[in-house]
Amino acid sequence: MIDHHLVFHVREDRHGLTFSDDLEIHLIELPKFTKATEQLTSALDRWCYFLRHGQDLDSDGLPATLDVPAIRQAMEVLTVFTQDERERAAYEARPRAQGDYASGLREAQERGEERGRTQGALVGQIRLCQQVLKQPLTPEEELYARPEQELAALLEQLRQQLLANGSQQGQP
Repeated sequence: MIDHHLVFHVREDRHGLTFSDDLEIHLIELPKFTKATEQLTSALDRWCYFLRHGQDLDSDGLPATLDVPAIRQAMEVLTVFTQDERERAAYEARPRAQGDYASGLREAQERGEERGRTQGALVGQIRLCQQVLKQPLTPEEELYARPEQELAALLEQLRQQLLANGSQQGQP
């Protein structure tokens, strides 16, 4: 009988040198795992049994050899996956929704930062135009409270006044 768990080591064939005592490759062949629940003695045995027979287990009546926290948690996940399609889809969609939410927050923050830069530039230009025109400066908080389109229109109006003043003084 061939064992279900094989362990390979990396070694050089001609000289028989082992590459590293710390490097192993484990191959587990579940179809060859034939132990009964009362024969399970290690964590590897429990996981092999669970992977081979998990769909047939009852989470409320686990055998004593399988009644450990890790297997109980795996049973909960398995139960969710075997429920009807909508519930499984909702379970699988949760991490995607969390990722989409985080991505949406990043995009909103970037848009907000860009909007803030644009708004700040408009406010700065408006106040500069008001200084050049020797007009009273509109308080910054009042300007920031206005929509971007209104700020752009106010800036255009001030630019037109500057142009008009320049042409009245004989400047191009």
